[in-house]
Amino acid sequence: MTGVTYSVTPLHETWRSMRRLIALALYTASPTIEDLARRVGLTSAALRQYRLGRRTPSAEVAVRLARALRDQARRLVAIARRLEGFHT
Repeated sequence: MTGVTYSVTPLHETWRSMRRLIALALYTASPTIEDLARRVGLTSAALRQYRLGRRTPSAEVAVRLARALRDQARRLVAIARRLEGFHT
């Protein structure tokens, strides 16, 4: 042996980590209107009106919404990659 040390994570810790990651993924995949409105700098009432097609956002608001959604998608992809790591 060359003095190499291997770290083994107990199985129950691995399962706990996976459960936490799945919960985070599901929360990230479906934020509340309030969460998304807060990220975009809007009221939840305004965001609901946009969702229902009763109001049209300004170009600036549309860009902020697009950025928030893109950021959410990036976070979700990163979480999905971590979840796929449990497979190997």
